[in-house]
Order: sequence, then structure tokens, then C-alpha cells
Amino acid sequence: MKKERILPDFLIIPYQVIADKKLQPTDRLLYGVIYWYEHMKLEKCIASNQTLAEILSVTARPIQASLERLENQGYIKRIFADEEHKKRIQIKALVKFRVRSNERTSMLKQAYRVRSNERHINKNYRENLLESGKEKLKSLTERYPDLFP
Repeated sequence: MKKERILPDFLIIPYQVIADKKLQPTDRLLYGVIYWYEHMKLEKCIASNQTLAEILSVTARPIQASLERLENQGYIKRIFADEEHKKRIQIKALVKFRVRSNERTSMLKQAYRVRSNERHINKNYRENLLESGKEKLKSLTERYPDLFP
């Protein structure tokens, strides 16, 4: 019985990998699969060339060439168990996704502005709901008498 393979829902491919003219389209997709294994699935990429080829719907030969190009360009590092480089134990993605500190700061400031506006709006809304000390809001049982007998 063949084991069912889990395929990625999406791939994250850094722009510098996409823009590198020395890489082939398969190289770029392969980087995305390696990154997926390392950061979203197993915390490290231990997939064989055959497994990577099945995910990308290609043969194993282009995978070997793509791995060599990616390593030569400095995007991945292959770790081998032996000196002859015959048994690979892991592939590391070297370009990582991160939010720059100035982007993070601006995102936090914007989120704070939105929250502070919401509080102001909610306060005004509550004040408008009050009518001479009595709230206009009804309870769920008052609003939906058919649902709550």
C-alpha cells in the first residue's frame, strides 16, 4: 500500500530567488518546497530527490541539477552523512522570511491607531444607546423569543 503524500498548500519563494537570472523555474519551485519542509512541515528538509521530484511533478534528474544550482548560488546548504557526498541527510534553506524592524514598528503603530479609534467609536456608540439612563439594547431572549421559550 502506497503512503499518501502530504502536498504543500502554497510555497513561499523569496523575491531574490525569483529574480536570480542564473536559476531555472524548477530551481525556484524547489526552493519553495525545501522552505515548506523546513518551516511549515517537519522543521527540517530530509526529503529524498525522488520525493521532491514527485511534489514538483518532474523526474529526479532535474532535482539534482536544481539542488546544485541553488547551493552554488548560496540559497541552500546540503548536509551529507559521509565524506563522498553520497548520503544526504538534510537540506537547509538559507534565505528566511522576516519582517524588517521598521515595517514591524509601522504595523504596530497602525494597529494601535485602529484599536484606539475602535474604543472611541464604541464609547460614542454606548453613549448614544443610553436614553435617560436606560439602555435601548434588548437581551437575546427579548430579541428572539421564538428561540428561547
